[in-house]
Amino acid sequence: MFTWRTFKFNPLAPPPGTDFLYWAQIVADLFFDAFFPTPAAASKNAFLNALIHLYGRFQERYGPAVYPCMSDLQEEMKTAEPDSGPDRSQACLNRLRPLLLLLHDMFDCQAGFSLEDLLNEPVVLELDGLTQEIQAFILTVLFYWIFTYRLGQTQRGTLKHILVFDEAKMVFSKEKASGAAPVARLVSTAREMGQGQVAADQMPSTLGHALLANVSVLIALSLSARKDMQDMAYAMGLHDAQREYLNHLPLGLGIVKMADRYTQPFQVRFPRVDISKDVTDAELEHFMAPHLAALEYVPRIHREESVVADVPPGAVETHEPCAQPSPPVEDVPDDRSPKPPFGLSEREYSVLMDVKNRPFVSTVERFRSLRLTNYMGNRIVRGLNDADLVVEREIKVGRRGRARKFMKLTETAESVVGRQNLGPGKGGF
Repeated sequence: MFTWRTFKFNPLAPPPGTDFLYWAQIVADLFFDAFFPTPAAASKNAFLNALIHLYGRFQERYGPAVYPCMSDLQEEMKTAEPDSGPDRSQACLNRLRPLLLLLHDMFDCQAGFSLEDLLNEPVVLELDGLTQEIQAFILTVLFYWIFTYRLGQTQRGTLKHILVFDEAKMVFSKEKASGAAPVARLVSTAREMGQGQVAADQMPSTLGHALLANVSVLIALSLSARKDMQDMAYAMGLHDAQREYLNHLPLGLGIVKMADRYTQPFQVRFPRVDISKDVTDAELEHFMAPHLAALEYVPRIHREESVVADVPPGAVETHEPCAQPSPPVEDVPDDRSPKPPFGLSEREYSVLMDVKNRPFVSTVERFRSLRLTNYMGNRIVRGLNDADLVVEREIKVGRRGRARKFMKLTETAESVVGRQNLGPGKGGF
Protein backbone atom coordinates (compact mmCIF):
# COMPACT_ATOMS: atom_id res chain seq x y z
CA MET A 1 0.00 0.00 0.00
CA PHE A 2 1.68 3.19 -1.22
CA THR A 3 1.01 6.86 -0.69
CA TRP A 4 2.28 9.68 -2.87
CA ARG A 5 5.08 10.14 -0.33
CA THR A 6 6.38 6.56 -0.56
CA PHE A 7 5.79 5.64 -4.23
CA LYS A 8 8.75 5.98 -6.66
CA PHE A 9 7.75 6.65 -10.27
CA ASN A 10 9.31 8.39 -13.27
CA PRO A 11 6.54 9.36 -15.73
CA LEU A 12 9.13 10.02 -18.46
CA ALA A 13 10.44 6.44 -18.47
CA PRO A 14 8.43 4.43 -21.04
CA PRO A 15 7.38 0.80 -20.63
CA PRO A 16 9.98 -1.79 -21.73
CA GLY A 17 10.23 -2.03 -25.49
CA THR A 18 8.40 1.28 -26.09
CA ASP A 19 10.04 3.97 -28.24
CA PHE A 20 10.73 7.12 -26.23
CA LEU A 21 9.42 9.47 -28.95
CA TYR A 22 6.12 7.60 -28.92
CA TRP A 23 5.92 7.76 -25.12
CA ALA A 24 6.93 11.46 -25.01
CA GLN A 25 3.87 12.38 -27.08
CA ILE A 26 1.60 10.47 -24.69
CA VAL A 27 3.10 12.22 -21.65
CA ALA A 28 2.71 15.62 -23.34
CA ASP A 29 -0.95 14.92 -24.13
CA LEU A 30 -1.68 13.77 -20.56
CA PHE A 31 0.21 16.66 -18.95
CA PHE A 32 -1.70 19.28 -20.92
CA ASP A 33 -5.00 17.44 -20.56
CA ALA A 34 -4.57 17.54 -16.77
CA PHE A 35 -3.12 21.03 -16.23
CA PHE A 36 -4.35 23.20 -19.11
CA PRO A 37 -8.11 23.90 -19.10
CA THR A 38 -8.00 25.17 -22.71
CA PRO A 39 -6.05 23.87 -25.72
CA ALA A 40 -2.49 25.23 -25.79
CA ALA A 41 -0.88 23.78 -28.90
CA ALA A 42 2.09 26.17 -28.93
CA SER A 43 2.98 25.45 -25.29
CA LYS A 44 2.58 21.72 -25.87
CA ASN A 45 5.01 21.92 -28.80
CA ALA A 46 7.53 23.74 -26.59
CA PHE A 47 7.07 21.08 -23.88
CA LEU A 48 7.53 18.21 -26.35
CA ASN A 49 10.49 19.90 -28.04
CA ALA A 50 12.29 20.33 -24.69
CA LEU A 51 11.57 16.73 -23.74
CA ILE A 52 12.94 15.31 -27.01
CA HIS A 53 16.11 17.45 -26.89
CA LEU A 54 16.64 16.46 -23.25
CA TYR A 55 16.39 12.75 -24.05
CA GLY A 56 18.83 13.20 -26.95
CA ARG A 57 21.48 14.52 -24.56
CA PHE A 58 20.79 11.74 -22.05
CA GLN A 59 21.06 9.15 -24.80
CA GLU A 60 24.38 10.59 -25.97
CA ARG A 61 25.89 10.66 -22.48
CA TYR A 62 24.36 7.66 -20.71
CA GLY A 63 22.97 5.43 -23.46
CA PRO A 64 19.39 4.63 -24.49
CA ALA A 65 18.50 2.79 -21.25
CA VAL A 66 18.66 5.91 -19.02
CA TYR A 67 15.76 8.36 -19.14
CA PRO A 68 15.46 11.91 -17.79
CA CYS A 69 13.16 12.62 -14.87
CA MET A 70 10.67 15.44 -14.25
CA SER A 71 13.25 17.59 -12.45
CA ASP A 72 15.54 17.30 -15.47
CA LEU A 73 12.67 18.47 -17.65
CA GLN A 74 12.08 21.48 -15.40
CA GLU A 75 15.74 22.51 -15.72
CA GLU A 76 15.51 22.02 -19.48
CA MET A 77 12.46 24.27 -19.72
CA LYS A 78 14.28 27.02 -17.82
CA THR A 79 16.91 27.14 -20.57
CA ALA A 80 14.53 26.72 -23.51
CA GLU A 81 15.72 27.75 -26.96
CA PRO A 82 14.60 31.22 -28.08
CA ASP A 83 12.50 29.80 -30.91
CA SER A 84 10.46 27.84 -28.35
CA GLY A 85 9.17 31.10 -26.94
CA PRO A 86 9.80 32.18 -23.34
CA ASP A 87 6.08 32.68 -22.66
CA ARG A 88 5.28 29.13 -23.75
CA SER A 89 8.05 27.64 -21.63
CA GLN A 90 6.99 29.77 -18.69
CA ALA A 91 3.42 28.46 -18.99
CA CYS A 92 4.77 24.90 -18.69
CA LEU A 93 7.05 25.83 -15.79
CA ASN A 94 4.12 27.36 -13.92
CA ARG A 95 2.49 23.91 -13.92
CA LEU A 96 5.69 21.91 -13.33
CA ARG A 97 6.80 23.81 -10.23
CA PRO A 98 3.85 22.96 -7.93
CA LEU A 99 3.81 19.41 -9.30
CA LEU A 100 7.47 18.86 -8.39
CA LEU A 101 7.14 20.76 -5.12
CA LEU A 102 4.50 18.30 -3.90
CA LEU A 103 5.77 15.12 -5.58
CA HIS A 104 9.52 15.62 -5.28
CA ASP A 105 9.94 12.34 -3.38
CA MET A 106 7.95 10.38 -5.95
CA PHE A 107 9.59 11.82 -9.07
CA ASP A 108 13.18 12.17 -7.80
CA CYS A 109 14.45 9.07 -9.63
CA GLN A 110 15.65 8.03 -13.07
CA ALA A 111 13.74 4.74 -12.72
CA GLY A 112 11.09 4.08 -10.09
CA PHE A 113 9.78 0.85 -8.61
CA SER A 114 9.37 -1.93 -11.17
CA LEU A 115 5.79 -1.62 -12.39
CA GLU A 116 6.17 -4.96 -14.16
CA ASP A 117 6.67 -6.64 -10.78
CA LEU A 118 3.95 -4.62 -9.05
CA LEU A 119 1.42 -5.70 -11.69
CA ASN A 120 1.71 -9.19 -10.20
CA GLU A 121 0.83 -8.00 -6.69
CA PRO A 122 -2.32 -6.58 -5.06
CA VAL A 123 -1.36 -2.89 -4.78
CA VAL A 124 -3.13 0.17 -3.36
CA LEU A 125 -2.01 3.69 -4.29
CA GLU A 126 -3.57 6.41 -2.13
CA LEU A 127 -3.48 9.95 -3.53
CA ASP A 128 -5.59 11.67 -0.89
CA GLY A 129 -4.28 15.17 -0.16
CA LEU A 130 -3.31 16.07 -3.73
CA THR A 131 -5.15 18.44 -6.05
CA GLN A 132 -7.53 17.02 -8.62
CA GLU A 133 -5.22 17.98 -11.50
CA ILE A 134 -2.22 16.21 -9.96
CA GLN A 135 -4.24 13.10 -9.13
CA ALA A 136 -5.57 12.97 -12.67
CA PHE A 137 -2.08 13.30 -14.15
CA ILE A 138 -0.55 10.52 -12.02
CA LEU A 139 -3.42 8.09 -12.54
CA THR A 140 -3.73 8.63 -16.28
CA VAL A 141 0.04 8.25 -16.82
CA LEU A 142 0.03 5.02 -14.80
CA PHE A 143 -3.05 3.81 -16.70
CA TYR A 144 -1.41 4.59 -20.04
CA TRP A 145 1.86 2.98 -18.91
CA ILE A 146 0.06 -0.29 -18.16
CA PHE A 147 -1.96 -0.09 -21.38
CA THR A 148 1.15 0.59 -23.50
CA TYR A 149 3.04 -2.19 -21.73
CA ARG A 150 0.27 -4.68 -22.51
CA LEU A 151 0.15 -3.41 -26.08
CA GLY A 152 3.89 -3.95 -26.50
CA GLN A 153 3.65 -7.43 -25.00
CA THR A 154 0.75 -8.27 -27.38
CA GLN A 155 -1.24 -9.51 -24.40
CA ARG A 156 -4.68 -9.53 -25.99
CA GLY A 157 -7.91 -11.32 -25.31
CA THR A 158 -7.31 -12.63 -21.76
CA LEU A 159 -7.73 -10.76 -18.50
CA LYS A 160 -4.32 -9.94 -16.99
CA HIS A 161 -4.98 -7.21 -14.46
CA ILE A 162 -7.72 -5.03 -12.97
CA LEU A 163 -7.52 -1.40 -11.89
CA VAL A 164 -10.07 -0.25 -9.30
CA PHE A 165 -10.80 3.49 -9.18
CA ASP A 166 -12.52 4.95 -6.14
CA GLU A 167 -13.87 8.47 -6.69
CA ALA A 168 -13.69 7.70 -10.42
CA LYS A 169 -14.56 11.27 -11.40
CA MET A 170 -10.89 12.17 -10.77
CA VAL A 171 -9.97 10.23 -13.92
CA PHE A 172 -13.22 9.66 -15.83
CA SER A 173 -14.96 13.03 -15.50
CA LYS A 174 -17.06 14.46 -18.34
CA GLU A 175 -14.16 16.73 -19.33
CA LYS A 176 -11.55 13.95 -19.35
CA ALA A 177 -13.45 10.87 -20.58
CA SER A 178 -15.50 12.18 -23.49
CA GLY A 179 -14.96 12.74 -27.17
CA ALA A 180 -11.31 12.53 -28.29
CA ALA A 181 -9.77 12.97 -24.83
CA PRO A 182 -6.78 10.64 -24.13
CA VAL A 183 -8.61 8.70 -21.39
CA ALA A 184 -11.58 8.03 -23.68
CA ARG A 185 -9.37 5.81 -25.85
CA LEU A 186 -8.21 3.82 -22.84
CA VAL A 187 -11.74 3.05 -21.69
CA SER A 188 -12.75 1.69 -25.09
CA THR A 189 -9.60 -0.33 -25.87
CA ALA A 190 -7.88 -1.30 -22.59
CA ARG A 191 -10.09 -4.37 -22.09
CA GLU A 192 -8.84 -5.82 -25.39
CA MET A 193 -5.28 -5.59 -24.01
CA GLY A 194 -6.20 -7.70 -20.98
CA GLN A 195 -6.67 -4.66 -18.72
CA GLY A 196 -9.95 -4.45 -16.85
CA GLN A 197 -11.19 -1.58 -14.73
CA VAL A 198 -13.77 -1.06 -11.99
CA ALA A 199 -14.90 2.55 -11.51
CA ALA A 200 -16.92 3.56 -8.45
CA ASP A 201 -18.46 6.96 -7.74
CA GLN A 202 -21.39 8.35 -5.78
CA MET A 203 -22.28 10.85 -8.53
CA PRO A 204 -22.61 9.10 -11.90
CA SER A 205 -23.70 12.38 -13.52
CA THR A 206 -20.07 13.59 -13.24
CA LEU A 207 -18.68 10.66 -15.27
CA GLY A 208 -17.81 10.93 -18.95
CA HIS A 209 -19.77 9.35 -21.77
CA ALA A 210 -16.84 7.10 -22.77
CA LEU A 211 -17.04 5.29 -19.43
CA LEU A 212 -20.82 4.93 -19.26
CA ALA A 213 -21.01 3.75 -22.88
CA ASN A 214 -18.20 1.16 -22.82
CA VAL A 215 -18.43 -0.71 -19.53
CA SER A 216 -19.68 -4.28 -19.55
CA VAL A 217 -21.46 -4.22 -16.18
CA LEU A 218 -23.33 -1.32 -14.57
CA ILE A 219 -24.41 -1.52 -10.91
CA ALA A 220 -26.69 1.17 -9.43
CA LEU A 221 -27.34 1.54 -5.73
CA SER A 222 -29.67 4.09 -4.14
CA LEU A 223 -29.44 7.56 -5.72
CA SER A 224 -31.06 10.73 -4.45
CA ALA A 225 -30.13 13.49 -6.92
CA ARG A 226 -32.41 13.76 -9.96
CA LYS A 227 -29.47 14.37 -12.31
CA ASP A 228 -27.69 11.21 -11.10
CA MET A 229 -30.88 9.18 -11.53
CA GLN A 230 -31.38 10.44 -15.09
CA ASP A 231 -27.81 9.76 -16.20
CA MET A 232 -27.75 6.28 -14.66
CA ALA A 233 -31.14 5.41 -16.12
CA TYR A 234 -29.90 6.58 -19.54
CA ALA A 235 -26.76 4.43 -19.28
CA MET A 236 -28.72 1.35 -18.16
CA GLY A 237 -31.60 1.79 -20.57
CA LEU A 238 -34.27 2.16 -17.86
CA HIS A 239 -37.68 3.57 -18.73
CA ASP A 240 -39.33 6.26 -16.60
CA ALA A 241 -41.06 3.90 -14.18
CA GLN A 242 -37.90 1.85 -13.62
CA ARG A 243 -35.84 5.00 -13.14
CA GLU A 244 -37.88 5.97 -10.08
CA TYR A 245 -36.77 2.80 -8.30
CA LEU A 246 -33.24 4.27 -8.12
CA ASN A 247 -34.55 6.68 -5.48
CA HIS A 248 -36.22 3.96 -3.38
CA LEU A 249 -33.64 1.18 -3.19
CA PRO A 250 -33.08 0.00 0.42
CA LEU A 251 -29.60 -0.70 1.79
CA GLY A 252 -28.07 -3.77 0.15
CA LEU A 253 -30.36 -3.80 -2.90
CA GLY A 254 -29.13 -2.77 -6.35
CA ILE A 255 -30.01 -2.78 -10.04
CA VAL A 256 -27.61 -4.44 -12.51
CA LYS A 257 -27.30 -4.20 -16.30
CA MET A 258 -24.92 -6.62 -18.02
CA ALA A 259 -24.16 -6.00 -21.68
CA ASP A 260 -22.90 -9.46 -22.57
CA ARG A 261 -25.28 -11.82 -20.74
CA TYR A 262 -28.70 -10.29 -20.05
CA THR A 263 -30.66 -7.86 -22.20
CA GLN A 264 -32.79 -6.51 -19.35
CA PRO A 265 -31.75 -4.90 -16.03
CA PHE A 266 -32.49 -6.91 -12.89
CA GLN A 267 -32.37 -6.53 -9.12
CA VAL A 268 -29.72 -8.08 -6.87
CA ARG A 269 -29.21 -8.22 -3.13
CA PHE A 270 -25.71 -7.75 -1.75
CA PRO A 271 -24.69 -9.51 1.48
CA ARG A 272 -23.65 -7.28 4.34
CA VAL A 273 -19.88 -7.24 4.86
CA ASP A 274 -18.55 -5.74 8.09
CA ILE A 275 -15.14 -4.15 7.63
CA SER A 276 -12.89 -3.04 10.47
CA LYS A 277 -11.73 0.51 9.75
CA ASP A 278 -9.36 1.00 12.68
CA VAL A 279 -5.97 0.74 10.93
CA THR A 280 -3.82 3.73 11.89
CA ASP A 281 -1.17 5.48 9.78
CA ALA A 282 1.50 4.33 12.24
CA GLU A 283 0.44 0.68 11.82
CA LEU A 284 0.49 1.06 8.06
CA GLU A 285 4.00 2.57 8.15
CA HIS A 286 5.21 -0.32 10.31
CA PHE A 287 3.62 -2.85 7.95
CA MET A 288 5.09 -1.24 4.82
CA ALA A 289 8.64 -0.64 6.14
CA PRO A 290 10.10 -4.05 5.09
CA HIS A 291 8.27 -3.92 1.74
CA LEU A 292 9.66 -0.48 0.91
CA ALA A 293 13.14 -1.57 1.98
CA ALA A 294 13.01 -4.50 -0.44
CA LEU A 295 12.00 -2.40 -3.48
CA GLU A 296 14.74 -1.06 -5.75
CA TYR A 297 14.86 2.13 -7.79
CA VAL A 298 17.45 4.26 -9.59
CA PRO A 299 17.98 7.69 -7.96
CA ARG A 300 18.24 10.85 -10.01
CA ILE A 301 21.54 11.71 -11.68
CA HIS A 302 22.56 15.21 -10.65
CA ARG A 303 23.50 16.94 -13.87
CA GLU A 304 26.02 19.20 -12.14
CA GLU A 305 28.12 16.11 -11.31
CA SER A 306 27.56 14.41 -14.63
CA VAL A 307 29.31 17.23 -16.50
CA VAL A 308 32.60 16.31 -14.80
CA ALA A 309 32.43 12.59 -15.49
CA ASP A 310 32.46 10.71 -18.76
CA VAL A 311 29.99 7.99 -17.81
CA PRO A 312 29.60 4.93 -20.04
CA PRO A 313 26.10 3.86 -21.17
CA GLY A 314 23.99 2.53 -18.30
CA ALA A 315 26.44 3.63 -15.58
CA VAL A 316 23.92 4.98 -13.06
CA GLU A 317 23.99 4.53 -9.31
CA THR A 318 21.21 2.21 -8.17
CA HIS A 319 19.47 2.30 -4.79
CA GLU A 320 19.12 -1.14 -3.26
CA PRO A 321 18.08 -2.18 0.23
CA CYS A 322 21.00 -1.78 2.63
CA ALA A 323 23.31 -0.78 -0.24
CA GLN A 324 26.07 1.72 0.43
CA PRO A 325 25.92 4.88 -1.69
CA SER A 326 28.39 4.84 -4.58
CA PRO A 327 30.80 7.78 -4.92
CA PRO A 328 30.83 10.16 -7.89
CA VAL A 329 31.95 8.35 -11.03
CA GLU A 330 35.57 9.02 -11.93
CA ASP A 331 36.98 9.42 -15.43
CA VAL A 332 37.00 6.15 -17.34
CA PRO A 333 38.21 5.15 -20.79
CA ASP A 334 35.81 5.79 -23.64
CA ASP A 335 33.85 2.54 -23.95
CA ARG A 336 32.84 3.53 -27.45
CA SER A 337 36.39 2.89 -28.64
CA PRO A 338 36.46 0.57 -31.66
CA LYS A 339 38.95 -1.72 -29.89
CA PRO A 340 37.95 -2.48 -26.28
CA PRO A 341 40.68 -4.15 -24.19
CA PHE A 342 40.97 -7.91 -23.58
CA GLY A 343 39.36 -8.58 -26.97
CA LEU A 344 35.91 -7.85 -25.51
CA SER A 345 32.87 -6.91 -27.54
CA GLU A 346 31.28 -3.49 -27.06
CA ARG A 347 28.47 -5.00 -24.96
CA GLU A 348 30.87 -7.02 -22.80
CA TYR A 349 33.02 -3.96 -22.19
CA SER A 350 29.92 -1.92 -21.30
CA VAL A 351 29.00 -4.50 -18.64
CA LEU A 352 32.58 -4.55 -17.34
CA MET A 353 32.60 -0.76 -16.94
CA ASP A 354 29.18 -0.90 -15.29
CA VAL A 355 30.60 -3.34 -12.73
CA LYS A 356 33.44 -0.89 -12.11
CA ASN A 357 31.23 2.16 -11.62
CA ARG A 358 28.29 0.48 -9.86
CA PRO A 359 29.79 -2.28 -7.67
CA PHE A 360 26.88 -2.45 -5.22
CA VAL A 361 24.25 -3.29 -7.85
CA SER A 362 23.01 -6.89 -7.89
CA THR A 363 23.41 -8.90 -11.06
CA VAL A 364 19.64 -9.08 -11.63
CA GLU A 365 19.22 -5.30 -11.31
CA ARG A 366 22.25 -4.74 -13.55
CA PHE A 367 20.70 -6.82 -16.33
CA ARG A 368 17.44 -4.90 -15.95
CA SER A 369 19.03 -1.44 -16.07
CA LEU A 370 21.24 -2.37 -19.06
CA ARG A 371 18.25 -3.90 -20.88
CA LEU A 372 19.79 -7.37 -21.04
CA THR A 373 17.79 -10.57 -21.01
CA ASN A 374 18.83 -13.15 -18.42
CA TYR A 375 20.20 -15.38 -21.18
CA MET A 376 22.28 -12.62 -22.75
CA GLY A 377 23.45 -11.23 -19.41
CA ASN A 378 24.49 -14.62 -18.05
CA ARG A 379 26.40 -15.36 -21.26
CA ILE A 380 28.31 -12.07 -20.94
CA VAL A 381 29.09 -12.72 -17.25
CA ARG A 382 30.39 -16.21 -18.06
CA GLY A 383 32.65 -14.70 -20.72
CA LEU A 384 34.02 -12.08 -18.31
CA ASN A 385 34.51 -14.77 -15.69
CA ASP A 386 36.36 -17.07 -18.09
CA ALA A 387 38.61 -14.15 -19.05
CA ASP A 388 39.45 -13.66 -15.34
CA LEU A 389 37.97 -10.14 -15.34
CA VAL A 390 35.16 -10.46 -12.77
CA VAL A 391 34.33 -12.64 -9.78
CA GLU A 392 30.68 -13.28 -8.88
CA ARG A 393 29.59 -14.00 -5.31
CA GLU A 394 26.28 -14.43 -3.47
CA ILE A 395 25.91 -12.00 -0.56
CA LYS A 396 23.03 -11.72 1.91
CA VAL A 397 22.44 -8.04 2.66
CA GLY A 398 20.50 -7.39 5.86
CA ARG A 399 18.38 -9.79 7.84
CA ARG A 400 15.47 -10.04 5.42
CA GLY A 401 15.32 -11.46 1.92
CA ARG A 402 17.50 -13.96 0.16
CA ALA A 403 21.12 -13.60 -0.93
CA ARG A 404 21.80 -11.74 -4.17
CA LYS A 405 24.67 -12.02 -6.64
CA PHE A 406 27.25 -9.24 -6.93
CA MET A 407 30.36 -8.87 -9.09
CA LYS A 408 33.81 -7.44 -8.33
CA LEU A 409 36.70 -6.76 -10.68
CA THR A 410 39.78 -8.96 -10.60
CA GLU A 411 43.31 -7.58 -10.44
CA THR A 412 43.63 -8.28 -14.16
CA ALA A 413 40.68 -6.04 -14.97
CA GLU A 414 41.69 -3.28 -12.52
CA SER A 415 45.18 -3.12 -14.05
CA VAL A 416 43.59 -1.73 -17.23
CA VAL A 417 40.28 -0.03 -16.36
CA GLY A 418 41.18 1.10 -12.84
CA ARG A 419 39.88 0.21 -9.39
CA GLN A 420 36.21 -0.21 -8.60
CA ASN A 421 34.42 2.80 -7.10
CA LEU A 422 33.97 1.28 -3.65
CA GLY A 423 33.64 4.59 -1.81
CA PRO A 424 35.82 6.24 0.81
CA GLY A 425 36.14 3.22 3.12
CA LYS A 426 39.50 1.49 3.70
CA GLY A 427 38.23 -2.05 3.20
CA GLY A 428 37.63 -4.06 0.05
CA PHE A 429 34.36 -5.16 -1.45
